[in-house]
Amino acid sequence: MISREIVDKLTSLGFKEYEARVYAALVLYGPSKAGEISLRSGVPRPRVYDVLRDLIAKGFVERTQGSPTYYRAVDPEHVIGELRDRYVRSAEDAIIELKTSKRRYEEKQLPILYLEGEWSIRNNLKLLVERTESDLIIGLADGRFGLRFRGILSKTNEKGVYADIILLKPSRYSVEHLRLYGRVYAVDPDKVKSRARNDELSLLADKLLSSIETYSVKAVLVSDGRESIMVYHDGGVLKALNIRLPFIPLFQRTVLKWVAEVYGSVL
Repeated sequence: MISREIVDKLTSLGFKEYEARVYAALVLYGPSKAGEISLRSGVPRPRVYDVLRDLIAKGFVERTQGSPTYYRAVDPEHVIGELRDRYVRSAEDAIIELKTSKRRYEEKQLPILYLEGEWSIRNNLKLLVERTESDLIIGLADGRFGLRFRGILSKTNEKGVYADIILLKPSRYSVEHLRLYGRVYAVDPDKVKSRARNDELSLLADKLLSSIETYSVKAVLVSDGRESIMVYHDGGVLKALNIRLPFIPLFQRTVLKWVAEVYGSVL
């Protein structure tokens, strides 16, 4: 008889109880006739033929032609490898389906998501970049902050999307690296602030990219004018708002584009 331990290990890999018994019997005892398999595996003979047929269909058992018919197990290494690959594919498909369903629900129920912590923010920035179809505009209060997420920005190039990047505090190092992902505009925040008193758009731009307010904005990313993520520091804690209300991202995009055109110099 086949040991319980072997059967349990095979069922944990996806075999059904009788399949595990039959396959183990063929591996341990070699090519066998149906009656011998039934005796060695403990599977009732009327069920053995159904189990063998299923194992053959899965590619785990082979049979000879002629009479009597013999059955033999496909090499365990191949079978276990196939089961592992199927498991990984199923796991990946499940993750994609769950994330897609979750995203659809959130988009319907939660047009504004509150994010906290770098891992959560990084993951949502990655998803925003992946969803970008043609237009990505980025406002950065500090180029060094943008470099923390350059691995995510590199995905824009893979899609053939090159961002407009507005940089308030450019440095040679940050500009050199951010240029890889799009066109970089240097903007002097003092010029924006000096006109904020008399110019409504300048006032909005100053507040959008302000680094001295209670909530210190670090970055604003707007994807296709439909979705945005605003990253900010609150008491030393990194937080963000993921916004999918169409009007707000479009408004943010308009302000950032205007800043680039009026105040920006291409580096």
